[in-house]
Amino acid sequence: MTRMATHDTDCGQPVIALDNITKRFRMQKSELAPDGTYTALDGVSFCVRQGECAVIGGANGSGKSLLMSIIAGLTEPTAGVVRVSQRVGLVFQDADTQILGETPREDVAFGPANLKLPKELIARRVQDALAAVELTEKADFPARTLSGGEKRRLAAAGILAVDAPVFIFDEPYANLDYAGVKQVNALITALKRDGKTVLILTHELEKCLALAERFLVLHRGTLVFDGTPEEGLAQPLESWSIRNPLHSYARLQDLLWN
Repeated sequence: MTRMATHDTDCGQPVIALDNITKRFRMQKSELAPDGTYTALDGVSFCVRQGECAVIGGANGSGKSLLMSIIAGLTEPTAGVVRVSQRVGLVFQDADTQILGETPREDVAFGPANLKLPKELIARRVQDALAAVELTEKADFPARTLSGGEKRRLAAAGILAVDAPVFIFDEPYANLDYAGVKQVNALITALKRDGKTVLILTHELEKCLALAERFLVLHRGTLVFDGTPEEGLAQPLESWSIRNPLHSYARLQDLLWN
């Protein structure tokens, strides 16, 4: 796999470019893998521009989380080329798995400390990051007492503190109540306003699609759609195991919990 800055004629100067990404796993022969090989991602190609906000939709098991892991360099594809020109930060579905500090202040300081930044700069970055996600008042609370939405915001603060310009959210609305969803969407709106590149991996389109300029759909490991949200809502989403939110909402701009 190659990871480098790239220039793509179809995408301008992309931040992320995937070319024919395929991931296979060896497993016992079964109906899903008659030859003992399961293809989890099959020839996925797309690119993401600086400052773009894209929703990648797909049912559970469609390959969204695996794709995120490959983009971040945590998993090697079986075939294909990944080009990433900027630092990527991940907000996992279970934010508890990436909270390492006893308090939000300690947790946000972990990344800058690993970069061996001066103590004064670390303190300033921690302060700024916690303020950006509106967790200053809880900076010294036990991290385990935060709500689900607050924990996702804390994970994002850690990314801000290491100055990563690309954010990937994996199922950011899982197990959140209305207030938690609003917190996450307020954060994403602020990241967009600051020019960050944002990918939202979700099957809950009704909560966020209005935030996006771009909509992609993964189905059984294959990229089956890449276009605007308006174009995507006209596609046969149910055939890709995604509920079309316009069954309950009248307009694209309504597809946002805020």
